[in-house]
Amino acid sequence: MSRLKNLKKLLTVLRVALSLVAACTFSTVSSAALEESISQPPDDYVLVRRVIDARYFTPESVVSRPDAAGTQGSEETWPDIKLRPSLNLKEALQSNIAREITISEQDALSKVVLREYGFGQKNSLQAYAAIEEKIVELNDLGAPENLKAGAVIKIPALPRMALSEPNLLNKYNKIPKGSMYPSLSKVTSFDAFNPVTQAFTEKPVVSGDGRDGSPLVIEHLWLPKDYKDHLGGIELDQSYEEVQAQVISVNMESESLAEDYQSIPFLSAEERMIIKSKLSGQPKLKPVLIVLDDGWPNDEAFYDSRKFVSEALEMIKKRFNYPVALQHPSSQSRVFTDYPKEAFHARSIHKSLATLVELEPSRVWDDQRVRVVYIPLSTAQVYSKAMLEELVVLRLIDDFMLGARGDPVPDKEVKAKRKIARDIVKRLKQDIGVKDLSTDKAIIESALVFADLYAVASGNPYVVNFSWTTRKREHKFTHFDFNQGILVSAAGNSSLNNCKSCRPNLAYSKECECADNAAAEERWFAVRSVSNQDVVAVMNTARDGSLQCRSSIVGSRSVDPLAISFNGYVSDSICGTSFAAPRVAWLFAAKLAYIPPQEFSIYDAPDKGHKLREIVKKSRQGGASGDQYGLDIKKLFEN
Repeated sequence: MSRLKNLKKLLTVLRVALSLVAACTFSTVSSAALEESISQPPDDYVLVRRVIDARYFTPESVVSRPDAAGTQGSEETWPDIKLRPSLNLKEALQSNIAREITISEQDALSKVVLREYGFGQKNSLQAYAAIEEKIVELNDLGAPENLKAGAVIKIPALPRMALSEPNLLNKYNKIPKGSMYPSLSKVTSFDAFNPVTQAFTEKPVVSGDGRDGSPLVIEHLWLPKDYKDHLGGIELDQSYEEVQAQVISVNMESESLAEDYQSIPFLSAEERMIIKSKLSGQPKLKPVLIVLDDGWPNDEAFYDSRKFVSEALEMIKKRFNYPVALQHPSSQSRVFTDYPKEAFHARSIHKSLATLVELEPSRVWDDQRVRVVYIPLSTAQVYSKAMLEELVVLRLIDDFMLGARGDPVPDKEVKAKRKIARDIVKRLKQDIGVKDLSTDKAIIESALVFADLYAVASGNPYVVNFSWTTRKREHKFTHFDFNQGILVSAAGNSSLNNCKSCRPNLAYSKECECADNAAAEERWFAVRSVSNQDVVAVMNTARDGSLQCRSSIVGSRSVDPLAISFNGYVSDSICGTSFAAPRVAWLFAAKLAYIPPQEFSIYDAPDKGHKLREIVKKSRQGGASGDQYGLDIKKLFEN
């Protein structure tokens, strides 16, 4: 009987425990879902970065500078430091970017300006007049004395004036101050941005850390993507105002893999021999091929990629004193990511490279001539968020410390940049294996900055592969200054099926009326093979130079595009420029492994980039044949 009672007690305890577990589980899920619904950032907001010269006390702050429209921006020296391009007060006031304040009973406009910006009519008359005029304009006051107590008015979203007589012994004054309007979660619920008045409703968090004399303030503003239409500003493509984060869609072909997958040979016996012979020699450099795509294709690629990024960030940290780090994957625990789908784009790229990787003399990844690293564009796989956040932090810090690289980054700035990075990565979609993948331009630019900083820190070149395209946008990618490696982009697959008579060199002929021209459509990044000639656009052609698998072309009437054609046929279900491009990228990386370091070390960055792109042009078949853009493997490795 006692055993029966004990059993009943045990069952009761178990029921209570199970109900508590269920309740906790339900509560956790509900809380997570609630948090997601509240803080999910809006896709139609962009992160704008402005560099403001806060020396409003100088006469130059309220004049239009004749060099402001130049390609170099406005640079000045203060006191012995060359300042980066920035907006002076007059230029900043051309925009209606504002925040809202409530006028109290004792407030006059002069008191508001003194309190909010740190100057008045006595110590900076011209700047005061400019600010006063702008506030009157923003609020249709007619005159300053029409300000009424209790009114909510808009004032320019500008930082306080820098000290006119800073301590010149404080070397950290050359590090800008930073401000941020506001976190994305607040933007979503409009707690901090009023969509009706197009103004912020709170003050920014401005860093100080003893740098009150710093002449520059870098503002990060979360604004609607069409903010220029509503708020205006200087219509200049300058580095002192740029969109650093924006949700974009990239187009990538995602083909399913057949169970009886058979790799189609794309190298001749002679080409295989040339490559294998070259790779048998001792390399002079350790190039890396970075594939920026929808995920990691397998466990080995995940482990090797994370290990590389972790070690590269350590090098960057030592070289530039940037507080960035990614936990190194343990070789003992071998913790891997997950794979939401059986087939996705990165897996197909991995398959397309298999024949080339087999030519490596070593199966050990660290010892291979070309180390292939995958960086995801989405957060579909476990551990992707941590990597992407750290890369975005690196990009934000490097942009912030541009004129003070090597100095310690103030703690408040690091925290602010990490918050911005979390906001950016948070709104990434968990997509993989889809044709139109949602990502953010910040992720793409961060990967490029990471590659360039790694090359400077390590002395090793890189090749970055984009096996996708994206449409022309209002907010372009940041200013390209990536001269430590080679950028390779797929041209796309948008031609008509029956376009085999077209050849890449016949872009504007009758034979190519059926072909899609990626340059004419201004499709990124392929268009840069024509517009700037700093990205290699890759077309998919058979050995006779004819287009295959609906390959787009890259044509121009005025310049010789930085373009290559190569075979992107992997199997009946895997074919496209998405797979020709990584093959070309791998071959260029293999070429870079055997270039003596001193051959490029004598050049400054722009000249180095030019020399790297010369390698591309010299590797083409040339001549008047239909495949003049075809990659000649013999030329590539024997020149």
